Amino acid sequence: MLCCLLLLSLSPRRSEASSICPGGAAAVVGGIVAVGVGIGVGIYFINRSLTSVTGCIDRSQRGLSVSTKHRTYQLQSGPSELKPGMRVTLRGHKEKNTSGPIFRVNRVAHQYGTCAS
Repeated sequence: MLCCLLLLSLSPRRSEASSICPGGAAAVVGGIVAVGVGIGVGIYFINRSLTSVTGCIDRSQRGLSVSTKHRTYQLQSGPSELKPGMRVTLRGHKEKNTSGPIFRVNRVAHQYGTCAS
């Protein structure tokens, strides 16, 4: 901006229809690209924090849990569509608690049917 004002004050008068800054169009395109990149990065960081867990739903003493190959998570705020015996992929957030690992469910990403016994 300061560059444009300095060039305007030093250059001879041009017609009113001419561009104030010689690279004005490039600056506008650069600004639009920067906004697009900023939106893309924001979406990435929002979705990056979500984790997916695939496993079987079981009933536990404190409600429902999901058992993966390595760990069992207590489900928090699970949707009512989850029933014991289902194999699902859940999207949400892993958390640690004094009573063990917790998975706060945002949504059910995929239902695979029933678990093999």
